[in-house]
Amino acid sequence: MSLNSDKNGYATNVYTTFKHEDSLAVKKGSESLPYSWTDWSMYKSTGPEPKSITSNQYENLSPDEKEHFKKAPVKFDRKIFNIDQTVLKGANPEQYNAVLKEHDTHYKGNANYCFQ
Repeated sequence: MSLNSDKNGYATNVYTTFKHEDSLAVKKGSESLPYSWTDWSMYKSTGPEPKSITSNQYENLSPDEKEHFKKAPVKFDRKIFNIDQTVLKGANPEQYNAVLKEHDTHYKGNANYCFQ
């Protein structure tokens, strides 16, 4: 993500998806960045009726019950957009500036990147 941000001159390395309730509208013509990761916090039972549980649930099982479960990675593929590809900067400059500050972003010295 950092390479994509640097390559495209984005002011920050903060990305969003359309999968969240608070997702931002993306500017027309913006291209997404494919992003994949694996969640290793799930366990699946090895019995005839597969059951999935979280790592917290697994930790609360007895040693005998734990023998019937194994780690089961879940892969996620998303298309993400840098917040500079959204309407946030124009629609809510104060929130955009707060995001830059929250993520300790260096300002590029361009007024278009930092609203004060």
